[in-house]
Amino acid sequence: MHNPLFPCEILNETLWSFVDGPFEDQSAFSEEVRQYQIDITGEDEWKPELIVIPVPRIQIAYEYWNEDGGQIEDVFELDSQNGNAFTALDLLFQLHNAVVEKVCDDDHHFFEGLTLDAEARTGDIPRYLLNLGS
Repeated sequence: MHNPLFPCEILNETLWSFVDGPFEDQSAFSEEVRQYQIDITGEDEWKPELIVIPVPRIQIAYEYWNEDGGQIEDVFELDSQNGNAFTALDLLFQLHNAVVEKVCDDDHHFFEGLTLDAEARTGDIPRYLLNLGS
């Protein structure tokens, strides 16, 4: 059964590309995301402070290709910066830094949102599938 605390789709309208390595500064990252939206759509739709997941911990599952051409499935956990909920900025910043070095050279390195994997979760920790496109 779907828990209403766990949104089914997250940041599906946010455009981003997992390239250029990890970021150290969250505000510089936010400005890059804002400019990326403007460059592609002509609109500033980035809402970094929007609460997108109202729980403090989530799991992320995704796939990437290793150097030998093998497909790897990975799952990792993220904790919200404030200990209560994820903002759009907190979530995308952590996602970028967690996956960029593994997916930056793949054809599928464009962020296409997160989808709730309703069948897979650990206790109260929801699992989201990271959707990557080319």
